[in-house]
Amino acid sequence: MTGNKSKIELVAPAGGFEQLVAALNAGADSVYLGFKQYGARAYAENFNFRQLRKAVSKAHARGVKIYLTLNTIIKDDEIYDIVYFLNNYTNICKDGIIIQDAGLCRIIQDLFPDVPMHASTQMNIHNSNSLDLFGTAGFKRAVLAREMTLDEIKGLSNKTKVSLEIFGHGSQCYCYSGKCYFSSFTGGRSGNRGRCAQPCRMKYTPVQVDGKKDIYLSRSPSYLLSKKDLYTLDILPEIIVAGIRALKMEGRMKSPEYVAIIVGTYRKYIDLYYRDPENYKVKEEDVYKIKQMFSRQLCNGYYKSSSLKNIIDPGRSGSIGNLIGRIKKIDYSHSGRVKRGYGRAEAIYINSKWPVRSGDILEVWTRKGNKKIIVKNIDRIEEKGKYYYRIGLDSEDGFSLKDRVIKYFDKKIDEEAKSLFRYSSGNIKDDIKPYNRKTSGIHSREKLRQYLERYHIGEDSGKIIVKGNNTEKIKLTVKIYNSRELESIQDGDADNILISSQQELLSGKMIENEVLQGLIKKDKPGKQLIIDTPDIIYDRDMDKLKSEIDNLIERGAKYFRISNPGIMKLMSQCDNIKKNNGIKVIIGNTFNISNIAALDFYYNILGDYPGISGIELSPEINMEESRSIIDSFKKMHREKRGIDFSVFAHGFFKVMTARCDISLYENSSSMGHANLFLEDRKKYRFRITGDENANTLIYNSKNICSIFDLEIIITSGINSLLIDSIFMRPEDIKNILKNYRKALSLIAGNKVDVYRSFTEDLSSDPLFMDYSKGHFFRGVE
Repeated sequence: MTGNKSKIELVAPAGGFEQLVAALNAGADSVYLGFKQYGARAYAENFNFRQLRKAVSKAHARGVKIYLTLNTIIKDDEIYDIVYFLNNYTNICKDGIIIQDAGLCRIIQDLFPDVPMHASTQMNIHNSNSLDLFGTAGFKRAVLAREMTLDEIKGLSNKTKVSLEIFGHGSQCYCYSGKCYFSSFTGGRSGNRGRCAQPCRMKYTPVQVDGKKDIYLSRSPSYLLSKKDLYTLDILPEIIVAGIRALKMEGRMKSPEYVAIIVGTYRKYIDLYYRDPENYKVKEEDVYKIKQMFSRQLCNGYYKSSSLKNIIDPGRSGSIGNLIGRIKKIDYSHSGRVKRGYGRAEAIYINSKWPVRSGDILEVWTRKGNKKIIVKNIDRIEEKGKYYYRIGLDSEDGFSLKDRVIKYFDKKIDEEAKSLFRYSSGNIKDDIKPYNRKTSGIHSREKLRQYLERYHIGEDSGKIIVKGNNTEKIKLTVKIYNSRELESIQDGDADNILISSQQELLSGKMIENEVLQGLIKKDKPGKQLIIDTPDIIYDRDMDKLKSEIDNLIERGAKYFRISNPGIMKLMSQCDNIKKNNGIKVIIGNTFNISNIAALDFYYNILGDYPGISGIELSPEINMEESRSIIDSFKKMHREKRGIDFSVFAHGFFKVMTARCDISLYENSSSMGHANLFLEDRKKYRFRITGDENANTLIYNSKNICSIFDLEIIITSGINSLLIDSIFMRPEDIKNILKNYRKALSLIAGNKVDVYRSFTEDLSSDPLFMDYSKGHFFRGVE
C-alpha cells in the first residue's frame, strides 16, 4: 500500500539544547538527540542525563517525541554502563531508541521490550529481507540506506509492516553508512563510533599507475569524494506517495540557526502539500533561505536515479551560500591605475535579485582566492526587477570585473533563525557522572546484575585473559575473486578457499568451473570451498541469488560466507537448506560484531539451520577486545565445537563502498583495473576499483600483515586467518601462504625462537614490508 493516512513525520536533529528548542519552535514532530556517550555524532555537544530529562519534559509538553540515538557499535567493556543508563533513561522516555549495534537490540529486547527500536541508517538496510529480519527482531522503524531510489523504497513499502524513514535534507556520506572504515584505518577515529574524521571531505588526485610510470589524471587535487547536500522539497509529494512514514533532517553537528531554518521550511511545505496537494510548488525565496544556511550544492541524492555522475562536487567541500551576482563595476582609489583596471578598490557594484543589507557578509571569488566583505556602507542605486548596489570597501585589491559574489551570511535570516531559540535557557550544569545508577529505573540492580552475568559481564569486563586454544588447528583461508584463479592456488597451503565474485555467482558461471566443481566434490581432501555472497544486494537480485545458492547446494556446496542481513534471513529460512543439515555459514566482518551481545543476537537468528562454522569479528576491535568476546561465547555455548573465529590477516582491506560511478575518477581505458589510485595530500595512495553493480570500492593505502604478531593473535582465541588475494599475483599468493603456514607450524611446535628468527628474516622480503597492523593492537576510539 502506498500513500499515508496521516502526515509524514518531520524528524529534526538536536546536537544541543538550543538546537532542541529551535526544532520544537520550528514545528518538528519528533527530535533525535544523543547522550554524551554512544551516539554517531560524538563531536556534537550532546546531552548529559539531566539535560535529557529536561529535553524530554520540554518536548512532551509540546506533543513532540524524543528519539535517543545510541547508533554506534559498542564494546564489551561498555555494555555494563549502557545497561544501567538505559534502565534509568527508559524510566523517563519510551518514545524510541535509534541503534546500529545488534547487541543493543538484544539488550533492549530482553530488558526493555516496550521501547520502540529504530534501525539506524548505519545498519545499511536496503532490501526487504533485511527489513523482515530486523522487523522480526522487534524493530518498529528502519532508517533506510541513503543510496536507495524512490522506486526501490516503494518496493520495500509494499512488502513490510516496518515503518520506513529516510533522510530528506543535509550532508551525505560518500560510503554506504555502516560500511565506512576509511577514517578508522587512516587515523584511528571510527565513523561507526561517531568519531569520523571526514576523509571524504578532503582533496585527492586520481593517479593511474602504468608499470613504473605515474599518470596524474588531473592537474591539481580536488574533492573527489565530497557529495553534494541532499535536498528534497521539490520531490516531497513523490516521497509521501512512496509510503514513507518519516522524513529526517540531517544536522546534529549543525548550528541552532541551521536547525531553525531547515526544519521550519520543511514544516511549511509538508503542511502545504497536505492542505493543497494539487497546487504544491516550492518558492524560490525559500530555496534561497535554505542555501543561506550551511549548504553545499544541492541535489536529490539517489532518489531519482541509482547511477549518479553529478552527485560529487569536486570544487568545494564546505558551504557555498548563494550566488547573488557578479561585479559589474569597480571604483578605485586615486592611487590605482584605473585605465588598466588595477589598484585598490574602494567600492564594487553588483546587480542582484536578492537583497543585500548592512551586516551581511559577502564572499567574492577572485582569481587569487576568496575575499570576505562585511557589508557596512551600501547604497541601493536603482531597482528594475533587480537590486543594483554600490558596496563600499576598506580599500582592497584583487577584485576584477565579473568576479562572482556570494552571500556568505544573511543578517535578516540569521535574526529570524535566532528568534526561534533565543530564550532557550539550555545551560544546565553538567553532571559529575553521566548518570546516577542509583536513580530509580525500570529494573532492580539485582536483576540487571543477573542479566549481565549471562554474558559474563561485570564492572571490570574487558580485562579477561585466557590461554590460547590449540594452535595445531589453526586454519588459513585464501580469498580469491575469480574462479579461473582457483587452478593456480588449489594445491597451495590454504585449508579453505573463499571465492568472491558476485558477477560469477549471480550469472551461474561459478558452478561451471571444473576446478571449483572438484573442490565442491572434495576431490581435494581437507580443502573446503566457501562461497562468498554480496554485502550489497537489492531486491531485484535476491531471488536470483537464492536460485544460485540452491544450484550450488545441489552440486554439493556446503559453506557460505554472508555479509548482509538480508542474505542471513534468506539462509535461515530456506527450506532446502533446512533439509540439508550439512550447510554451514561464516558470519562476515561487515556485521561489525564488537561485543558478545551482538554475536549472541546473530547466533540465535541462524540457530542450527544453517549452522555456523565461522565468525569474523569487527575489523575495528583489537586483540584484547576479541579475546573478551571469544571467551564469553565459549562459556555461553560450551556444547558448541568447531566454530572458527577469524581475523583479516593479510591483504588490502576495503575501507569504502559507494553507490557511485567509477568513471568519475578514471579514463575509460582503466575501467575496473587495479591500477587506479586516489592520492591524498600526504602522498598516500588508496586503490580504487569498480564492481559489477556500478559501486566504487576504495582500499586502504597499505596492506595488512599479521605474520609478525601471530603469537598474540593466536592466544586471543583466533584460530582462522583470512588472506585476501586482491591485487596480488598468483605466485605471490603462494609465497605468502607458504610463509604463514610455516610460521604457524613453528608456533604450534613450540619453536617460538625459531619463529621469531624466521619472521625477522621475512622483514626484508618485499611481500612483508611497508605494511599496516590494522586494529590488531590500537583498536579505535
